[in-house]
Amino acid sequence: MVLDPRNLSTARKKREDALTRHMDSDALTPNNVGYYMEVEEADLRRQLSAGAHIKIAKKDANIMIGPIGRAFSSGSSQLGGKLRTALDTIAPVLMEFSKTLVIIHAYTDESGPTEYNQALSIRRATAVAHYLLKAGVSSSRLLAVGHGETGKAVSNGTAKDRAKNRRILIELAPLVRQRS
Repeated sequence: MVLDPRNLSTARKKREDALTRHMDSDALTPNNVGYYMEVEEADLRRQLSAGAHIKIAKKDANIMIGPIGRAFSSGSSQLGGKLRTALDTIAPVLMEFSKTLVIIHAYTDESGPTEYNQALSIRRATAVAHYLLKAGVSSSRLLAVGHGETGKAVSNGTAKDRAKNRRILIELAPLVRQRS
């Protein structure tokens, strides 16, 4: 599912609710979220330390992977080698820890018109989602969000900086059973 960043929280909540209802008793309970996410984070760190040096951070209960910079060539939604390597490394962990929503955030540099960059970021997020889908991650867990040129990591003053802004950030959010 591709989301507009302006409606991200509402659409994300609807997807989380639908998935947890579908999972029923397999969803996490509020009591075991912390442990589950800690184990998933440790597994991700172990996998990524074996070659793909990518930052992992916690944000509340969520795990943030990346940013994976220089993920795309200018004007392209073709996955770069560094990005494919990172996705190949984390895909088995994403499949093993199936009680998380995988939100793919894609960004562009400021080259080109704003509308073009927004559409390009959506194509990039979708390309990553398709790659993870082919690797075996369930489509029901994947959300693609194109942020365009908003939220730049660095200024766009040099070619090197623009490359850093063409990045992907992957967010893992726990799927928590609703209290009845």
